[in-house]
Amino acid sequence: MSGRFCTVEDLKRQAITIKLYNNSVWANLGDGRFINRQTKQIRPISLLYRSTRTVVGVNHQVIAKRQKKREGLLFLEKPYKIKHM
Repeated sequence: MSGRFCTVEDLKRQAITIKLYNNSVWANLGDGRFINRQTKQIRPISLLYRSTRTVVGVNHQVIAKRQKKREGLLFLEKPYKIKHM
């Protein structure tokens, strides 16, 4: 997986949902904040960015991933559709 880094600003603009390493899924509110679908907690992306594992954009496509917790969040060269929702 080699691509360009996915920044906080990229997440604000392009992410529909993000999945964290704790398996929680957060939906983009469109203003730099994300809401946890289960707990209804709202957090700014700046607090969630370092824990983001997977980024889903339009058309349910995975557009960025982080392979390991300490590596960078990278855009995928070939985005792919998620298997389930």
